[in-house]
Amino acid sequence: MLRGALQESFEEERAFHDEQRETLENEAKSLEGKLEMLYLDKMSGQVPMAIFDKLKLKWEEELNACRLLLSSLGKAQSSYYELGVTLLELGSNCHSRFERATSKEKREILNSLCSNCQLENGSVQLCLQEPFKTMLQTIEIDGDNREIGKWLPILDAIRTAIADR
Repeated sequence: MLRGALQESFEEERAFHDEQRETLENEAKSLEGKLEMLYLDKMSGQVPMAIFDKLKLKWEEELNACRLLLSSLGKAQSSYYELGVTLLELGSNCHSRFERATSKEKREILNSLCSNCQLENGSVQLCLQEPFKTMLQTIEIDGDNREIGKWLPILDAIRTAIADR
């Protein structure tokens, strides 16, 4: 169920990135065209040097910003789905890993999973970090008891470890 939701989210993310890429590529082409026309107008004497310098600088900065955004889009999209699958796989065996871990490793796991946990009336109230918070909320909303059952030992182990600190 989570794998399917992750796949759907990945497809939506890819469509969004594709749309952003197309918009940025069109903007870059437009700016390149403006710069070419500006140069031709300067050569023909239609644009004064002061205006040429000002517009050239402005459009080159905008073009560089578009290119930078385009390069960052590729990096962000490449591992989105793989990271989600890895998180799901780690979550499925987290409890046994936690049980076998040293105190230092347990602390690192807790720091990765939790933030701002509170002790209220002798009970630890967990505040999970993203994406773990969303994963747990998704499982609870879906009402798939088998999935919740996989996560309960993890939560119990985390609560116990925090209380023992």
